[in-house]
Amino acid sequence: MDRNPGFVSRSFLRSLWARDYEAWRASGEDEACLEVLRTWSERADRGEVRDGGALVANLFVGLWGYVDTGSRRSAVTTIDQQHPVAGAGPRGRRGAVDAALGWFGSPGTASTMQVACEFKQLGCDLDAPQRGRADSRSPVEQALNYLSAARRGMVGNEPVRPTWAIVTDMNVFRLYWYDRAPAQYLSFNITQRSLLQDPGLLGDDDGSAFERFLFKRLFSAEAMRVCLDDVGDKYLNNVRVNGIIPADGVDEAYLLGVLNGRVADWV
Repeated sequence: MDRNPGFVSRSFLRSLWARDYEAWRASGEDEACLEVLRTWSERADRGEVRDGGALVANLFVGLWGYVDTGSRRSAVTTIDQQHPVAGAGPRGRRGAVDAALGWFGSPGTASTMQVACEFKQLGCDLDAPQRGRADSRSPVEQALNYLSAARRGMVGNEPVRPTWAIVTDMNVFRLYWYDRAPAQYLSFNITQRSLLQDPGLLGDDDGSAFERFLFKRLFSAEAMRVCLDDVGDKYLNNVRVNGIIPADGVDEAYLLGVLNGRVADWV
């Protein structure tokens, strides 16, 4: 069940990825994903900073396949912790997002932040103003501000643009698309910690298994990337809200226009 207005519906993704989901269940990948998530949910809560490092190691690297930015591997989506963002701090000073995803350190590719990741302590209200911050932004507003600051000065024809934000309290994970944020987002919670949350990702039923499939696929290194299409005027995102890779170049241009244009609505 979608408890928030998402920029794409789960029913659409279920119909689009039905065969991929069945293959996922048959391959044993679901059991492996469940074990990772169960182990993560049973850890001791150590606070935002210490759990942030463990989150990167266990989920971003271990589950989703990101590589540390220091590896300097080509065409690989890397993760850069405490990534500096000009103008994103209090009073317009430089800020640092908890983690950024992009092609950092990859020779010949734009090192633009593609995804801003904001980590908070377990149980944090992601929509509430944060005490102690000069700007009183909520965690969601903080993450989206990093995207806005990183896009400043861009004219629209850049090969890569900051597009996604991941905001998490280590249990709830929200995915925001810049064009539809903050009103629309996709949300997952590993365990159910309140009546307002879904049952979570640790169940044995088909619904929980499909949520795990989406959680693994949507946040994976292969999915969270942004690239310019061959026409040069539409952005093709591999979260695959479009989900269709046509063989014909004319069809591709048409689908990109329909699915990535501002008038498109997949909900």
